[in-house]
Order: sequence, then structure tokens, then C-alpha cells
Amino acid sequence: MGIIGNINLNIQKLFIRGRIDKVYERMYHVAESLAVHETNKMVEIIANNSKKKLPKDINPKDYFWNYATEIMEYRQKRIEHHINEMKELLKLREEFKK
Repeated sequence: MGIIGNINLNIQKLFIRGRIDKVYERMYHVAESLAVHETNKMVEIIANNSKKKLPKDINPKDYFWNYATEIMEYRQKRIEHHINEMKELLKLREEFKK
């Protein structure tokens, strides 16, 4: 079993024990690490898209601000996506246990 499998088991154990605060914390850390990995893979694509959206005569400082904003927005969307997916998996697990 890999690292993610161990993390999932730990989350399940905490959930069963009623440690929802710790479950949420672990889920957030997993979601964030996945989002960071995905963002790192998308950096060049986001940079190219960011350049295409801006006019040619823009100040380079404005470009970097726009680029940084797009990176942060992408990362936040991915964190939210992974948290929602883990919530769904917890719901499925509870249904499966019944």
C-alpha cells in the first residue's frame, strides 16, 4: 500500500473515532499537496495563457501580477476539487459499510 493508501486509512480511522477536526485537517493537507503537484505541472501552460490574454504594450510587472493571480486561482480550484472528491469518497464509504 502506498503513501496515499496509508493516509486514507488514517483518515478513515479518525472519522470512525469522531475526530472530524483531524479528518478535515488531513483531507486539506492531502488536497493541498495534490493541488501543488498539479499546479507545478501546469505552470508553463498557465504562463502561456496569461501572456496571450494581455495586450502587447503591458508593463512586465502587470504581467507577473496577472500570472501569479492565475496560478493562485488554479491552485485554489484544485484544492476545492480534491476536498469535494474526498468528501464524496467518505460518503460512499459510509454507504458501502451499511
